[in-house]
Amino acid sequence: MTRYAHSVEVWFNDELVGGLYGVALGQVFFGESMFHTKTDASKVAFVSLVEQLKIWHYQLIDCQVHTNHLQSLGAEEIDRCTFVKHLSNIVTSLLMNPLGSTYEFYSTGFNSTSSL
Repeated sequence: MTRYAHSVEVWFNDELVGGLYGVALGQVFFGESMFHTKTDASKVAFVSLVEQLKIWHYQLIDCQVHTNHLQSLGAEEIDRCTFVKHLSNIVTSLLMNPLGSTYEFYSTGFNSTSSL
């Protein structure tokens, strides 16, 4: 079964305090939105997502917009030309070797519950 939409929820004392969601295509995760009502809850969600995506051998996370928050978590801003080149390389790699590839961490962000 193919799963495209993924979310991470962060709960504290039975209250949803943060999370994120996005869309996965191939080995690329496209982040859509993050939120928090408790300090650092979205960071917990993001780090949890990154760890899971590493296990799943994802190669790229598209954060869409550069922010100091994402940069503090390890995200790197890349220009559009470089982004398109990375996407092209990932697609080519998947077409040539669909069962395995290497993980490259360019930007930082499954379905899980984390706690603060």
